Amino acid sequence: MIKEYQIYNETRLPAKRIVSLAPSFTQTLFFLGLEDRIVGCTENCLQNHDLKNVLTVGRFASPDLAGIRELNPDLILGLDRVHSEALTVLKQSKAGIFVQRIQTVFGIIGAIEAINKLAGNSREGAARVRKLRKRLQRVCSRLQGVKPVRVYRMLSTEPLVTPSAACYQYDAIRLAGGEQMQLDFADPYTPVSPADVFAFDPEFIVSCGQGENQPAKPRCQGCKKEKPICMRTPADIINADGWNGTTAARNGQVYTIGCESLCYPGPGLIDGIEMMAGLFHPDLQAGIAAEEDAQEEQTVQIKI
Repeated sequence: MIKEYQIYNETRLPAKRIVSLAPSFTQTLFFLGLEDRIVGCTENCLQNHDLKNVLTVGRFASPDLAGIRELNPDLILGLDRVHSEALTVLKQSKAGIFVQRIQTVFGIIGAIEAINKLAGNSREGAARVRKLRKRLQRVCSRLQGVKPVRVYRMLSTEPLVTPSAACYQYDAIRLAGGEQMQLDFADPYTPVSPADVFAFDPEFIVSCGQGENQPAKPRCQGCKKEKPICMRTPADIINADGWNGTTAARNGQVYTIGCESLCYPGPGLIDGIEMMAGLFHPDLQAGIAAEEDAQEEQTVQIKI
């Protein structure tokens, strides 16, 4: 198992009171059936989950340390790049500290498994993690030997920013059968020039955003952009200056995937990988679905 996390102060575990400092952790806690243990979360965690009775402790990039201490949590979940300073201070408390360093998809699944163990290692949570890992392995198995397609992941347009090879999103697209620009940098996100993207000529563009007929997405807390990338549709991107010259735009292969399925390093990322594998290699999608149905049927027969 790939380990991309560190745990500090384990004296108050298993955790009954948990503070989540990122939407991905909140998604993970709901996935594991631990939502009733959440006593604090950031304002950014509120968009996709019902957390009316949970106190907010600042924003994703600026957590409220005093508010976190007042909650007296058993476990605080944070990300190394975003929350390193805050977590250094919070390590002085008695709370357990879980620090995730995200690079790979299998590492993310390992972190989800570790969080379940820190909360008591429920059988239900463990079963959900096993199923998540099997879903990813099924996609990888079906794509063995398949020629990858050229993919550009659009994170922003002013400037153009995309994941580097050090980013879990780069790894997710690779596992879904996509080939990306050679971006071997230590920083997980890197600016690229329009000339380099057009020279790469992606066959698919995958962007943050929303579908053509979907209601407008709520603006993220603290966002001040006139029209952020997460609120754009495929048509917005195709019609933007320059993009209609790419193979992806000419063939109508520009897609938007919600943050909960690609931006967040949580269990929803596996949904995004399955979605992208179906878009990039539609001939294989039926086989993946058939294998999943067969496994579900076998599980039912065993239970009977």
